[in-house]
Amino acid sequence: MNRGQVYAALLAVWLLWGSTFLSIRVLVGQVPPLLAAGGRFTVAGAVLFLAVGLKSMRSEGPGVREQLRGRIPRLVLLGVLHFVVANGMVSLAEQRLESGTTGVLFATVPLWLIGVRALSGHRPRAVELCAGAVGLGGVALLLGFRTGPLGPSLMVLAAACAWAVAGFLAERPERRPNPAPPAGAALASAVQMLSGGVVLLLCSLVSGEWAELDPDRVRPTAWLAGIHLILFGSLVGFWAYTWLVTRIDARLAATYAYVQPVITMFLGWLLLGEHLTGAGLGGTALIIVAVAWMVLTRSRDGVAKAKPRPDADDGELTAGTENAGNKNPGNENAGNKDAGTENAAHERRNAEHENAEHENAAHKNENAENEEAETSP
Repeated sequence: MNRGQVYAALLAVWLLWGSTFLSIRVLVGQVPPLLAAGGRFTVAGAVLFLAVGLKSMRSEGPGVREQLRGRIPRLVLLGVLHFVVANGMVSLAEQRLESGTTGVLFATVPLWLIGVRALSGHRPRAVELCAGAVGLGGVALLLGFRTGPLGPSLMVLAAACAWAVAGFLAERPERRPNPAPPAGAALASAVQMLSGGVVLLLCSLVSGEWAELDPDRVRPTAWLAGIHLILFGSLVGFWAYTWLVTRIDARLAATYAYVQPVITMFLGWLLLGEHLTGAGLGGTALIIVAVAWMVLTRSRDGVAKAKPRPDADDGELTAGTENAGNKNPGNENAGNKDAGTENAAHERRNAEHENAEHENAAHKNENAENEEAETSP
């Protein structure tokens, strides 16, 4: 792995996810929101799971069942947080909220992530706080401090918080050592999307959305938006995001929140004829500065932390957090040497203690003999 892979994944997340809010806005205008989100993630998860399963059957590596052993509950939890809580609330909110406003409110993910990490005992660095403040300032300037209805706006903020919690949990190593081989980013993404999509479909059924669906209202634009969300938003975008979170750093992956309002503004100008203002151009400049600042400070640490698996075939991207504690790449031999050195040191100390005990025993024997000699008649 090199910096090129990190930057390619970042570009995929930045560019592809920047257009998803516009597609969601188009889709939920014609299809019930929970049903639209559930169908999207279920289809994307099933396609990705099938592709991973076929590749696993053709390779000599561990199978899907072996990789998922003991990890399904954790992936299901992440899927519920990512797709049911976060994406579900975004889909509901965009029925009454503009896509641009939704994007700027969801851009608070990096700040939520810093707060979640601070609550867990990780003290944020000054550069993270400064970059976050500059980025959010640029987002606010970009959209001219637009506000929407209070209820949907609070819903999007809650969705951003849930997404940050999911990202924080995804980057943490397993609490207990798992003997199973680590699951790849593609497999982890597929299980999360499948679990989240199925739960969303059940929620849609219980809420009565299926009865509200009117096929005559579904126009070709909704089909195009759904296909875009499945292929680029879910299959490629979320896969790249999962790889960044598990192999690099969740804070670096969260920088997409600074770029997506720029993409939304550009698409609005290109497709809807919206005007570019001075505030919009100034906000874009601040966002670029914040993203560059965050990337330059985090990518070096992320690349140093990433560890490629030697048994990964064809450069497959694997979820490195499954290898609990292996945060420094490739120094296993050095670790073994260090362990051997420590063992040798312990042996020398034990030998010195034994020699000291023998000397003490000898001194005690001499003292006892002297006392007997003095007290004997």
